[in-house]
Amino acid sequence: MYLVSPLSFVYGCRLFGRVKSIRQIINALTSSLIPIMNAFGILLICMALFAIVGVFVFAEDAPDDFGNLTHALVTMFLAGGGEWIDGLTTFDESGNIIWGPTLFIVMYVIIVNWTVLQVSMAVLLDNFSQEV
Repeated sequence: MYLVSPLSFVYGCRLFGRVKSIRQIINALTSSLIPIMNAFGILLICMALFAIVGVFVFAEDAPDDFGNLTHALVTMFLAGGGEWIDGLTTFDESGNIIWGPTLFIVMYVIIVNWTVLQVSMAVLLDNFSQEV
């Protein structure tokens, strides 16, 4: 088994410092850490607010997804990733839409996926454009 010596690791890191394009990327990433953390903080606040509302409104309808705050936070994290919440029924027996759960999920996807995550991408692009 071949082990990389610490000296070759240091040499590799020095090589990254000499290449201008890699140095620009690393500088842009380090300068965008604080704004990205702010955007993810806003994302966590939105996720927590929707989880709290979900516990109060949908705890009886979907106890596996919104039975307590921990389950609701995991459910909101999964919904933010694009997974549909199976416990919420969005259609009744006759095929009509139940608007409460449907609007809850749609509003969450619009706010989290289309707004907050786009803000974090805009922060990254702004820092990359300032670096170049």
